[in-house]
Amino acid sequence: MVPGVGMIWKHHGGFVAATGEKGVEFAIREVIGVLEANTKVAHCPNQIGQRRMQLLVGELFRRQAGSAADLLQLEVQRCLFFAVEKPIEFLEILQGIAFLGFHKRNLNTLRTFHQAGNSALASRLDLTVMRSRLAILGLVSAALLAGCAGSVMAPIDDNLGNPNNARGTVVSSTKVQSYPQALLTFFIAAGGVQDQLSATTGADLYRITYNTIDASGNPTVASGAVVVPQGATSASLVSYQHSTATAKNSVPSLTNNGYEEGEFIMAAFAGSGKYVLAMADYLGLGSNPGLHPFLQAQTEASASLDMIKAARQFLSTLAGGPTMDNRLFLAGYSQGGHATMALTKTIQETTNLTVTASAPMAGPYDLANTQMQFSLHDPGADTDVFLSYVAVAYNSLYNLYTNPNQAFIPPYDTQVPPLFGQNNSIDTIAGDIPDDPTQVFQPSFITALETQGSTVNNLLLQNSLYNWAPTMPMRLFHALSDNIVSYQNSVLAQTTMNGLGATQVTLVDVGNTYTHAEAMPPATAMARLWFDTFLD
Repeated sequence: MVPGVGMIWKHHGGFVAATGEKGVEFAIREVIGVLEANTKVAHCPNQIGQRRMQLLVGELFRRQAGSAADLLQLEVQRCLFFAVEKPIEFLEILQGIAFLGFHKRNLNTLRTFHQAGNSALASRLDLTVMRSRLAILGLVSAALLAGCAGSVMAPIDDNLGNPNNARGTVVSSTKVQSYPQALLTFFIAAGGVQDQLSATTGADLYRITYNTIDASGNPTVASGAVVVPQGATSASLVSYQHSTATAKNSVPSLTNNGYEEGEFIMAAFAGSGKYVLAMADYLGLGSNPGLHPFLQAQTEASASLDMIKAARQFLSTLAGGPTMDNRLFLAGYSQGGHATMALTKTIQETTNLTVTASAPMAGPYDLANTQMQFSLHDPGADTDVFLSYVAVAYNSLYNLYTNPNQAFIPPYDTQVPPLFGQNNSIDTIAGDIPDDPTQVFQPSFITALETQGSTVNNLLLQNSLYNWAPTMPMRLFHALSDNIVSYQNSVLAQTTMNGLGATQVTLVDVGNTYTHAEAMPPATAMARLWFDTFLD
């Protein structure tokens, strides 16, 4: 018999008090484990994402217990939203929180679990007072169960493929999930930007596959996500390019599997009711075969550009969908910032499309020098994953070495390359690679990475993206305190672009207290609000 969540909290209460943050993290993970074992939740990830775990632990030990209770309860509701078989577990979680002395004070962000549920029932749900938990349990369970019915849809209109495999045409489309306004509100709150953004509507997630080209220019079929605001009669298109992913299933089209970046971006843009999102999974990720060509500007741009075309085709056939205007906004974070810069440049130089505004965020635009020096001499968390990904991907693209031991020190020459191109997360790979580049790579390879004129440095230069002059409005959002992607990438890009004649490129410092991961939500909020200024 699986123990109740409340009992786990009671069992670990003393352990938590004695061991501090690690004890809290351990207890929270056990709570979520029991939740999964008792509910068969198909769309809840195996564990809370690392960023949300940091939020929970941080709120408890560095701020206030009430906020930690809010966050845990929101995380539980996020999981329970999709499927519940034993709703008593929700009660036990509330009891466990009460046992530890957490006082539920004010929760305005999730007043209902499903926008489409009974409005009279929803109005009776009040989660702001812990004492009410027994009285509302039946109502909560009913709302959850009613809201989950039919939440995963069957494929729709699979006959859009072009027999000539023309680039940017839809091959298949599937409605994956409908998200209520309340859940999007939670995603915004989880990002900590509820004071800047709010969700005014729910959103529908569609997974599409579309025709594009691979790194050699040959036809291939890639996947991506289109997110449509519910009830919108008109909208503008935002192409969002996602950050680094090593696992093939950590992509926008699989956001319903707990992909946190996709959840937040969905809420930030589609939740406003103003924007439809198009998000390419990129080559080698999602359903596309092979290894992802990491930080190759050419394929980042081609996959994203063809996704934009496919999204517009899909939206033109979507029954009840919004009328799309001609505006096109581009945004992306981290690798997505690099991809957004590549996409913006490609659109300007090779198409007749007009970009309304572009917001590359925290991207490594100068791979050959600024970023490589920063990664090698001031490495942050997961830097060796980034460097290993570059080595493995560039070898696949450009035949960088004839034997992995030319780049990697044994035993990593045999251990590292197979880690990529599978479903290994960044955290998993980071656990298998030392933090110090000198313990992973051959001295000669490290020297080549940072030496101008070497083969690998020339390839990095070929994929750098700062040396051109955008003609559209562009804002480079970047946190001065970024510990992974050097802020100087954005300084150099702005300085060089303006020197080449660009008149609408500005740099916005997101702040000097954020890590690279922490800066994504506030940077995105700034970009969204800037995009709003271009709307009528």
